Amino acid sequence: MDRLIDWISSTHANAVIRDTVWIIPLVQTVHILAISVVMGSVLLLNLRVIGIISAGETSDAFTRRYLPWVWSGLVVLLISGAILIIGEPGRDLKNATFWTKMALIVCAIALTPSVIRKAQSQHGSRAVIMRLSNGCLVRRVDHEGSTVVRCRRLSPDNYWLSQCSFSRSKVF
Repeated sequence: MDRLIDWISSTHANAVIRDTVWIIPLVQTVHILAISVVMGSVLLLNLRVIGIISAGETSDAFTRRYLPWVWSGLVVLLISGAILIIGEPGRDLKNATFWTKMALIVCAIALTPSVIRKAQSQHGSRAVIMRLSNGCLVRRVDHEGSTVVRCRRLSPDNYWLSQCSFSRSKVF
């Protein structure tokens, strides 16, 4: 590892990054902002997977909206992280915490596609049930691009008074 650190330290890129006062703080700022983008997008995806947020759209549409932010953020993290390593190779490459972080990131990236596939298959057919204040029980079922909404009006003692149904299919 010392040979790698010495080699990186002797490069022209290392000298430029190290000697230009504003590069490291700027790249660290970009790196932290990219971490925020990745973590925010992952948080939204996880909240969608466990059913806390639905935003009125299918899991596929939600994933298509936020997953590119995760991958783009990871690319920015890779580039900014490489610049930081080139600028200060001894600080990062000899740090056990850095290597632990790298191993965890590799595991997360490797597991993401399988987790997304599993979540999409589990939530491909999903029912959402709400009870409105007027006593109407609403059940919404999303299944493979179609939505069925059923409303049932309840009497105060929970007997069905009336019932309605609505169905919509996506056409591509």
